[in-house]
Amino acid sequence: MFEKVVATFVNGVLHEELDALKSPVYFFFDEINALNGFEKIMKTYYDRHYNIRYCITGSSAVILRQGSRESLIGRRREFILSPFSFREYFMYHLTLEGKHDGLCG
Repeated sequence: MFEKVVATFVNGVLHEELDALKSPVYFFFDEINALNGFEKIMKTYYDRHYNIRYCITGSSAVILRQGSRESLIGRRREFILSPFSFREYFMYHLTLEGKHDGLCG
């Protein structure tokens, strides 16, 4: 499945071979942990030194960490994004509303 997604993008959008990319291409995959062996497939693409950046997310972050820990070692950066607290959520929306009302900078 992963290879099909990449091939479809390359053929249908890029019209350029992956090894000829001058500017980075970004792939965003959500719930990639549902794809068996995703870490090995991603390692293969990473090791080919294509100018591709990946952002992988999933609600099962533990599975993402466990699956990628060994096969993607040294090739990944992990960012943990916690949900807003109620106060943060309220302040964020208050700021957005203020910008529309002309109340905030």
